[in-house]
Amino acid sequence: MKHYAPEQSDSGVRSHLVRFVLAAGFLCGAIAFTLYFMNPPAAIGEDAPTTEFASARALEHLRVIAQRPHPVGSVEHQAVFDYLVRQVSRLHGPPDIQTAPVGNESAEAGAAPSLQNIVVRLEGSAPGGRALMLSAHYDSVPGSPGASDDGSGVVTLLETLRALKAGPPLKNDVIFLFTDGEELGLLGANAFAGEHAWAKDVGLALNFEARGSGGPVFMFETSRSNGRLVKEFSRAAPHPFTNSLMSEFYKLLGNDTDLTVFKRAGLAGLNFAHVGEAANYHSPQDDISRLNERSVQHHGTYALALTRHFGNLDLRNIEAPDVVYFDVLGLKVFSYPQTWNHPLTVTLLLLAAGVAALGLRAGRLSLSGVVRGMCLFILSIACALIVTTVLWEQVMTLPQVSAAGRNVVYFLWSLAAITVSLISATYILAGRRMRVDERSAGALLALVPLAAAVNLALPGGGFLLTWPLIFSLIALGASFLLTEPRASSLSYLVLLAVCGLPGVVLFTQMLHNISQGIGLSVPYVLVGLEGVLLGLLIPFIKFAYVSHKWAPPIFFFVVGLICFGGGLFAS
Repeated sequence: MKHYAPEQSDSGVRSHLVRFVLAAGFLCGAIAFTLYFMNPPAAIGEDAPTTEFASARALEHLRVIAQRPHPVGSVEHQAVFDYLVRQVSRLHGPPDIQTAPVGNESAEAGAAPSLQNIVVRLEGSAPGGRALMLSAHYDSVPGSPGASDDGSGVVTLLETLRALKAGPPLKNDVIFLFTDGEELGLLGANAFAGEHAWAKDVGLALNFEARGSGGPVFMFETSRSNGRLVKEFSRAAPHPFTNSLMSEFYKLLGNDTDLTVFKRAGLAGLNFAHVGEAANYHSPQDDISRLNERSVQHHGTYALALTRHFGNLDLRNIEAPDVVYFDVLGLKVFSYPQTWNHPLTVTLLLLAAGVAALGLRAGRLSLSGVVRGMCLFILSIACALIVTTVLWEQVMTLPQVSAAGRNVVYFLWSLAAITVSLISATYILAGRRMRVDERSAGALLALVPLAAAVNLALPGGGFLLTWPLIFSLIALGASFLLTEPRASSLSYLVLLAVCGLPGVVLFTQMLHNISQGIGLSVPYVLVGLEGVLLGLLIPFIKFAYVSHKWAPPIFFFVVGLICFGGGLFAS
């Protein structure tokens, strides 16, 4: 077996270096560009038109609501209730107060003997249809001021009610539900769904939550038969951040919100939450000083736009077959029926077989080389997972890391850089006897059965791997139709860059979303996803500057150490 001799272009090492710099610059630029768009919209001041949602106006309410913890049964909780009743009465008139018993278990824990839901009904211009409902809970956990959970949702409803009252009436009635006792087990939502007379009138519920103090707001859960819901959401939502894989993950976690109760009662619904800076969740740090105002603005942007949209639709038949959906840069939501998963899987398998056949026919692949390439990719992921998991178990014992708040981003970047270093080092050590094309084909073909399995097991999550793989396989197949010098040319680099964009954008978004939601608690999830992304980008290895092959792993290892040190310093 001959050692692989690095390919050089006719213009020599300098030309090869230029192409490598272009490839590296493209990848880094695409990642930076994606992260730039992963931010909530800008906050709006109090001088905004009265028909618009302004986060500055919403925060005036939050300064009262989130002064101190207000769990059910406390004096502070009653003060928050009284404040909300006064504000709702000022905006619309006296609300309906629904009382319900707390229950023996909660009462034994020292809670109040009854709950108090605050319910407001804004009448529409065309009575007789189904109502739209917006919900948020106003109780907090003991010890937490609850500025984000769920003060941000509560003030979103107040400011949305004010903005709607300043504009023309909608066709449908709009119900604003401020639930009590959510932290005790969704008690207020259960009381409304089971006992309130208006519950039977609801055609669609929009629930506003939080699991952190910042970041963009995600539409992370839908009710079943979500085809029309997602279609209408994508039409109306400004800055939409969502994907159906989030909903699949959420099902696996087994967590509940008030929307869980509404779904069990047969209501259609959408769930919204911001999850950035999750270390503040249910903690004394969940105060207004740490809440990102732009996250509140994003909540309100959703609430007002979707209320005006769904408030003028017929909500009597809102269900349609489930769809796979995902946003791109918070600009556009793409969706397609889940029934497409099977033909897409067949297409992916046929495309992979065709690309492999092209490589074998062109003499650029051998069957044994492809198998070794697949094993090399799996080995690199396994090494990265084992080393980072063991390393991070030790690192998490440091108080600066285990209690990381806003500085968690340093540790996340450190983990990402070290993962790249480990995988690239594995390729250098174990892939010396393999051709570049075999490494590329091996990585992509190893991902094909994984994509097929995800399409079958997690119907809402197949998009993340299926579409990037299709584009990457097309680019690799195109290289097999070219002569080897042309397959290392600048024109092919452009084709590879274009076909690599779907993977870079979708995986960068997903890594960003998951890192915000789970932080460093399960590093193997982040490492696994990053490893898959690197597998999609293996074809770029053709443009690596081979005279300094150890430069990338050393560079990323040093970057990882610097980021780790920055996290310790910022603690």
